[in-house]
Amino acid sequence: MAEADRLLDELPLHTATNRLRKQWPPEWTTLVLQQCRLRRKATAKFPFADRMFFTPVGLEQATDWWVAEYKARSIPAEAHVADFCCGIGGDLLGIARHATAIGVDRSPLSLLLAEANHDACVEAANGEFALFDCTFHGGTVESFPHGFDCWHMDPDRRPQNRRTTRLELHEPGIDVIDAVRNRCPDGLLKLAPAADIPAAWEPLAECEWIGRRRECRQLLVRFGKLARHPGRRCATILIDDGTPGPARTRTIADLPDLDGAIVTSECGDYLYTPDPAIIAARLVDALAAELGLARVDTFSAYLTGPLISADPAVQRFRIEAVLPFRPKKIRPVLAERRIGRLEIKTWGAPVDIETLRKQLRVPGNEAGVLLITRKGKSLQAFLARRVDEN
Repeated sequence: MAEADRLLDELPLHTATNRLRKQWPPEWTTLVLQQCRLRRKATAKFPFADRMFFTPVGLEQATDWWVAEYKARSIPAEAHVADFCCGIGGDLLGIARHATAIGVDRSPLSLLLAEANHDACVEAANGEFALFDCTFHGGTVESFPHGFDCWHMDPDRRPQNRRTTRLELHEPGIDVIDAVRNRCPDGLLKLAPAADIPAAWEPLAECEWIGRRRECRQLLVRFGKLARHPGRRCATILIDDGTPGPARTRTIADLPDLDGAIVTSECGDYLYTPDPAIIAARLVDALAAELGLARVDTFSAYLTGPLISADPAVQRFRIEAVLPFRPKKIRPVLAERRIGRLEIKTWGAPVDIETLRKQLRVPGNEAGVLLITRKGKSLQAFLARRVDEN
């Protein structure tokens, strides 16, 4: 692997491939090159990617290191955790660093990679592995032969090779998840951010949308003792520097006494875009109340108000001009300010960003941000500059 990695750094792909085929059979060369490419791609998710093994689908579906570590913090150290549908072991790496874990999957290849990744990344031998159909087809939850007092599950959202957010179409589905809950009430369920949970779960579970690096990574449904506040909705943003240490967190929770959206007819000097996890959790109004801000419109997630201190929950922009959304009106303003490096952001606006970028192209080296959103029945554009670096 090291030799292949070196050749990929030094040579074009076809040249590196030809050299490797002089040393190995073609099928070996293909597998090694695939692993090299996947490891490079995986560095955004895993600080130890150069030690790990992946499949393309396994890497895409795996929970990243920092999210997995954060989730595992809530699991008691003495727990025996069944990680159902463990895949290549993204969540298992976090769980096994905090408790005793058993990785469970119906795919022999996924289980093999999960075990190899555990052995490469977890110092303590806290992982076991079991080949088992987590959908329990032809059996019951009681047929699972291993004991556990806590569980994590990542159902397959593409059972028919087509992504879905409908929980009843996942594998395992709602019936199996409820059966696992009946056997062991303390668990963590990983879902897509847009998934809707059954109404019967809402008063029992805590729903937490987890974000990292301005992306909502997943919806975590907490059950039993792992639900810190049953019935609560919250968003947690992870802040890390890319090293293996635990991430810092910023959490926004729902406010039961909040009376509707906070909307202003007058914009302040600054505009704020909430983290996607906050938007997914429908907590924009709770954030606005906490920070003393207001929505620019009932149907917009953008907030406005005076300058506030840096906060991971928002990106800050200083407003320089408020304009109706008409490219012919906006372009002269950009030209006057020599804004040739324009970032375009939208919320609730049916705008083709690439087409608009061509329409607004002007000479100049200044940087600016154009934020477009609904305001009443029309669209409004805010020309602004970033207060923060990113």
